[in-house]
Amino acid sequence: MLRILLAEDNPTTQSLVSAIMEQMGFDLTIVDNGQAAVEFLEKEVVDLVLMDCQMPQMDGFKATAQLRAKGIETPVVALTANACEEDEEQCLAAGMNDFLSKPFRLSEMRAILQKWLAGKPQSVPFHVGDSDARG
Repeated sequence: MLRILLAEDNPTTQSLVSAIMEQMGFDLTIVDNGQAAVEFLEKEVVDLVLMDCQMPQMDGFKATAQLRAKGIETPVVALTANACEEDEEQCLAAGMNDFLSKPFRLSEMRAILQKWLAGKPQSVPFHVGDSDARG
């Protein structure tokens, strides 16, 4: 089963992403700040990280930079309410691999998951690019 880490402090976003991941059959772990994400990834391996950019204790930019400095190359997708090109560049400069602006559509989340998980040895639970797919 593919494992995903969600680093997100907003309970509403946590619930939404959790429901999506459950429907798709992914193993999801949730932490509520960047420091917790770094500590988790120092001990555990996941297939993808969904990283909020603005969190308490340590934001997603600093957390991703720390992960990269530690040699952790797990793909990191930024989740941010800021959707301008400058914000996307800041995410990529911090070492994030991709960018998904909030609020996101289910189809956009599916596309991100397909992009970053399709090549994994374990198969994606279903065709995440298929808008009619059911879990």
